[in-house]
This record gives sequence, C-alpha cells and structure tokens, in this order.
Amino acid sequence: MAFPYAGMAIADLGVGSAGGTPSSLVLWWPLTGYAFNFDGVGFGWQLDPYANAYHFQLDNDINFGSPLVNDSTYANNVYSYSFAGHPDGPYYWRARGMGCGAGPWSATQTIFRDTQLPYGCVPSSPPTSYSPSFLV
Repeated sequence: MAFPYAGMAIADLGVGSAGGTPSSLVLWWPLTGYAFNFDGVGFGWQLDPYANAYHFQLDNDINFGSPLVNDSTYANNVYSYSFAGHPDGPYYWRARGMGCGAGPWSATQTIFRDTQLPYGCVPSSPPTSYSPSFLV
C-alpha cells in the first residue's frame, strides 16, 4: 500500500462497532451461590459494543480444564444449557467478548446443582392434597 506522504499510516482506533477489543463483561445470571435442582439453566451477561461474538465456558473444573461448553462463536448474550444427566455438585462459568481481539474473561461464577431431596422431610399427618405443611 502506498501513502501520499512519508510517515503516514492507517490506524483502526476502535471507535464504535467498527473495531476494538471488548471490555470485561458483567455477568447477570446466575451468580455465585445460585443453587438449582432442575435441568435447564439460562446464563446471561451484558452486551459489549465491540463484541461481534461471545466466548462462553461452563465446567465442573474451576480451572476450566475440560469445559462442558467452550463456544467462542456465540452471537447472543444469553445461553441455555441442560444439566440432564450431569451429577450434583459445583459448576463454574465465565464469558468474554470477541471483537478485534478477545476481551478479558469475566469473573468466574460458581453455581451448584443439587437434586437431592432435603433430609428428613416427610408429608404431614393427616395426608391431604391441600396441606402445605411438612415435618422436619
């Protein structure tokens, strides 16, 4: 490429959605400490104006050594995952924006799958279909 004057160069300053590296994302849901006993969980994070895709990771290893999900081409800021068949325990997730480079990872969030019934719960007496009471 030839420039009309010596020392000229073209630079992408990263203004608007034309370019730039995304910032660290703020995660919306679920946050650390969230416990669930069902299969489907939705994940969400803020949009970034410099991101044209998002990299989402979900793992049962805090170091993300073998992610259950490792998708760096996801176009939306929400992700749904089915935990059907997965064991109870902690799971970790994070996200980052992808633009003219990969943005930094968000803070890692820890969530807990717990499908076990609470210990010692039995229906109250007399058994009725309209009683919300339980003995513990």
